Amino acid sequence: MDLFQFPWLKFRTYTPSWGYEWLARLSYQPSKIISVYAQIRQESKVRNVNSDTNIYLTDIGTKRNYWINCDYTIAPKLRLKTRGQFSTYHINDVTTTGMAILQDVSIDFGKLKLVGRYALFDTEDYDNRQYVYEQDVLLAYSLPAYYGTGIRNFILAEYKLSKKVSFWFRFARTHYTDRKEIGSSSDMIAGNTKNDLKFQFQLKF
Repeated sequence: MDLFQFPWLKFRTYTPSWGYEWLARLSYQPSKIISVYAQIRQESKVRNVNSDTNIYLTDIGTKRNYWINCDYTIAPKLRLKTRGQFSTYHINDVTTTGMAILQDVSIDFGKLKLVGRYALFDTEDYDNRQYVYEQDVLLAYSLPAYYGTGIRNFILAEYKLSKKVSFWFRFARTHYTDRKEIGSSSDMIAGNTKNDLKFQFQLKF
């Protein structure tokens, strides 16, 4: 559990504010090849709310996140992970929701390793965006926010040619079903699909 306080104004909160956060997790491993956990997290903090006046008003916004995750090994080289995420956000007497369902597949062929994901997400607003960690190339970090309604896929391949030479290839695709454009201004994409491509090469001396 965390307790925090801000003595001055900050982004989206134009008054001194406070808040708290707590998290609880229950883990269960019925066998060596299966592990399950369920988790709940709640965060409450002060935030601006819409007002018909020129005076900034604030209220306490509360977000609750729920996870259920299952890891299971099908074969020595094949591992699967299934996860469901759900969230609610309540502020100014209004409650919105968001969710994401994910299926990961990991295959280890020795020199070649493959990781893939298929995810469905549906969120009513940005406050219910779903953060999900994604595996990436060496020394890279990926934690995108799933926002809106759509499908997110990625595949990551790692190939070790030798002890000194390694390659990584990553392709990610987000397809939105609730918009015809992605982003705004100079970052705008004309269409509802966004693709990301990465290639990395490592040579050890």
